[in-house]
Amino acid sequence: MEKNCLILGLSVLFLLPTALAEGPVVACTMEAKLCPDGTAVGRMPPDCEFAPCPEQADTVWIRLSQGWNLVALPGSGQLSSGNCTGEVYALIYLRDEGRFATLDEASASMGEEAMAESMRLNSFWAYSFSPCSMEFTLARATQVGEITLDEGWNFLPITSEMEGASLDDVCGDCVFDRVYGWDPAGQEWSARSTGDEFAPGSAPAGFAAKVNRACSLGAQ
Repeated sequence: MEKNCLILGLSVLFLLPTALAEGPVVACTMEAKLCPDGTAVGRMPPDCEFAPCPEQADTVWIRLSQGWNLVALPGSGQLSSGNCTGEVYALIYLRDEGRFATLDEASASMGEEAMAESMRLNSFWAYSFSPCSMEFTLARATQVGEITLDEGWNFLPITSEMEGASLDDVCGDCVFDRVYGWDPAGQEWSARSTGDEFAPGSAPAGFAAKVNRACSLGAQ
């Protein structure tokens, strides 16, 4: 028995209709393999190998220090409280309205789908009363090329592909005026150079950047 899968032996055979088959008839045993997510797949002609299991979503932990944290959703998926047992307060910057809003206010103003998109393409503030980690089930990771900036200040996400790279590596058509990172331990801003590399494990945190015209990030 294979690890993480269960082979259910059945004596029934699956036969390809001879009218559609070219050459010898292919017969596959009607077995099923149980995938880690609970779904089952069967054997497929012409080689009678098991069909691939559906891709499993990854789990990403969003670490929060006590106090204010600048974070982002790592992509599309589902956010849960993880091991954060206390309340976590979040503020999202509404670009079109030029103000910060709570999750309830943002949801009422933008709708839940648009709010989730904003939270993965921009960073947002999260306040925690104690250190903890929120759990995010990742279906699709945010790509650097999806991130756009408006003229002025922007709260941006650090994506997984930005780790080990610098803003110069992913600047796209953007010319940065100023860049600041947020230090959750000291609860203060620190100036960054566009040549500074994002440390491994820094995603999905955020940073602030100012540009003089609208632009988009992208690999160089």
